[in-house]
Amino acid sequence: MAINIAPTSNDTSLEQLMHDVADGKIQLPDFQRGWTWDDDRIRGILASLTQGYPMGAIMCLEYGSESVRFKYRTIEGVKVENIEPEFLVLDGQQRLTSMYRATYSLDPVATVTDKKKAIKRFYYLDINKCLNDEDDRLEAILSVPKDRKIKTNFDRDIVLDISTRELEFEHEMFPLNIIFDSSEREDWADGYKEYHGYASEIMSKYKRFRKEIIDTMTKYKLPVIRLDKATPREAVCKVFENVNTGGVALTVFELVTATYATYGHDLRKDWEVCRDLIWGKHEPLNTDVMYSVDESAFLQTITLYSNFRASTMTTCKRKDILDLPFEVYQANKEAVLEGYRLARKFLFSQYVFRQRDLP
Repeated sequence: MAINIAPTSNDTSLEQLMHDVADGKIQLPDFQRGWTWDDDRIRGILASLTQGYPMGAIMCLEYGSESVRFKYRTIEGVKVENIEPEFLVLDGQQRLTSMYRATYSLDPVATVTDKKKAIKRFYYLDINKCLNDEDDRLEAILSVPKDRKIKTNFDRDIVLDISTRELEFEHEMFPLNIIFDSSEREDWADGYKEYHGYASEIMSKYKRFRKEIIDTMTKYKLPVIRLDKATPREAVCKVFENVNTGGVALTVFELVTATYATYGHDLRKDWEVCRDLIWGKHEPLNTDVMYSVDESAFLQTITLYSNFRASTMTTCKRKDILDLPFEVYQANKEAVLEGYRLARKFLFSQYVFRQRDLP
């Protein structure tokens, strides 16, 4: 039978979303993968925001359903604890987290370079480049180290130092993490004008910067699609699967983890226990012979075994694994674990102790 749902969509200000994230009203279902965006992608979305470009919708599920019991966690960087959310983000986590950490949190953003080197960054707007139509907007978004000093020559030479408010004023660099704090923003503007002696050129420049850049960001709205808490479990799972087919696509295991989370079951933690049993982590003879059995292979095996027992067509395609019912997983898990134990024992009896020994 078809399941009909009626999601609502509202244009919501980015400022309000950031406040809701900071207050814990908007959180993540615990099964969501971690935040992964690198420094270049963060700068890219900030450049788009300053120009008012659309960035796609955010999809949230109203929290509080009796049939969908997701565990939850705050978005990375949020300080509040033990707050029950009003909404859980199903799609848009990477964008929301990037915007929150760069434009709202006062802590440096812990991210990575394009070569995956861990870095901590603050983000600034170069006022002059923002107002120069000849400059690419991306060049106006500065990513500076935690100490707010850009260096060259193996950190021996400082090419830009904005480690104090006065230095920010001198170099005309606006800190993005105060943009949604109206009091701090106005204090910064007053200090900037005072530092430059209230010169008419500076007054005009900041007025234009506020109108073209700051107002664009503080008045920015994006569509937020909300699913009512009465949305059936099957619909929530299908929606989550559909919205996560683009970008960094979720694995089958992550999608099944999302499905089972609606039953209050943490498949990821369950797999960690099963993995140690399959790999023989706590056995006297501990080798890597079973290490190729990963979480996806484990689900494939349970799917094959359960289909075989049910006398149905014995297949384990992606669709079959995604359709593996939670109760069927629970009913067949122990038998599959025993099968892996027997397989490991058989390999040892044939003097196959390492993965490299397998044909």
